[in-house]
Amino acid sequence: MTKSDAIREPLVDPARLARWLDEAGLGGDGEPEIERITTGHSNEVFLIRRGGAQWVLRRPPRTPLSPTAHDM
Repeated sequence: MTKSDAIREPLVDPARLARWLDEAGLGGDGEPEIERITTGHSNEVFLIRRGGAQWVLRRPPRTPLSPTAHDM
């Protein structure tokens, strides 16, 4: 996979997320709606909606973290 392929690839795979939600017993039907809330170099944050429920998903960015990304 090239760097440009990785950029075009979705940050969250809806089908894979749906399987995980089902396995975790978090219910709902169908494919989840995914809305990106923030972008950044530290974390990507998404609002997930499915079957009347909603969750926030936080994942690491696609790019490598800077050495000070999580310094406080």
